[in-house]
Amino acid sequence: MVVRPDILYRRYSYTTSRSATMERHFKELCAHISNNASGAVIEIGSNDGHFLDRMHRAGFGPVLGVDPAENLCTKAKEMGYTALARPWNMEAAYATKDFLKDPNVIVARHVFCHVDNWRGFIDALEHISTTETLVVIEVPYADDLLRKVELDTIYHEHLSYFTIRALASLLQDTRFHVHDVTRFSIHGGSLVVMLRHNDSIHAPNSNVSKFFLEENTNLDRWREFAVNAEFSIERLRDRVTSLHSSGKMVVGYGASAKSTVWIHAARISQSLEFLVDSTEEKIERCSPGTDLQILSEKLLPDGEDGAAVLFAWNYADEIVAKNRAFTDNGGIFINPVTGATIGKA
Repeated sequence: MVVRPDILYRRYSYTTSRSATMERHFKELCAHISNNASGAVIEIGSNDGHFLDRMHRAGFGPVLGVDPAENLCTKAKEMGYTALARPWNMEAAYATKDFLKDPNVIVARHVFCHVDNWRGFIDALEHISTTETLVVIEVPYADDLLRKVELDTIYHEHLSYFTIRALASLLQDTRFHVHDVTRFSIHGGSLVVMLRHNDSIHAPNSNVSKFFLEENTNLDRWREFAVNAEFSIERLRDRVTSLHSSGKMVVGYGASAKSTVWIHAARISQSLEFLVDSTEEKIERCSPGTDLQILSEKLLPDGEDGAAVLFAWNYADEIVAKNRAFTDNGGIFINPVTGATIGKA
């Protein structure tokens, strides 16, 4: 069952992270795009305007955002950027032309796999792009999901799981082809895929064929993933319940869709005291389907009696670094994906 987009996204609580990890990624991504294009930008799924701001400060402009979340478009406008509050489709593509014609760059970060109509998404891109428009799509990569057993990336917002071969098949009867593919480490492994028109003067990068040859996301790998996912779930359940039974105060670090997946899959809500998070909009709310309260990350327990499940493992290095006192005093972080313990176990 697919949740209606107007229910899911009209008012959206997730805002683009201001973490050092994300800031570093944005800097690298802007540089990567700058090596291939410049000028006017449309961002699909512009959220609160943070990446629009980074693009503008990197020398791109004018910039325009499109996002279905009305509350987030308001935030983007407060930053000084125009953002159209609507889902990405042909109607949205028509609407952008009233504000910005002939974009040089179209960016869609982590939204392509949130729609259940890839072809409609591409059709709308065709409508607003020119011969030399560069389309930049950033997505989680199914190969990383399978290889690293990132089971917490499978949830209601993600309606598809991306492979280069699937995209290439989709593009066969469109104006686009895959121009470039680059790996980035953000969110546990993402691809930045660049598309150009078939009649563009720019030739495809040679790395595209390399990805085609190496990609192997067959049914056997999905079956293996299912077995490994069950093992990861049982491992986390055993670890958390054991720590709780021994008198440790166990909390969750990061209140997100990832944490919701783990909490319900491993059935550990009764063994957790609360969750901590840095997003103000989430504080003093509860994790979906539980009575687990979400509190400020400043309330991470002290000393050797504390343990934290690192649900926000995709920001692990940064979180551990800024909570060095927690581990120095005997607290431990548990990575639910790898099973690794950080601190003095």
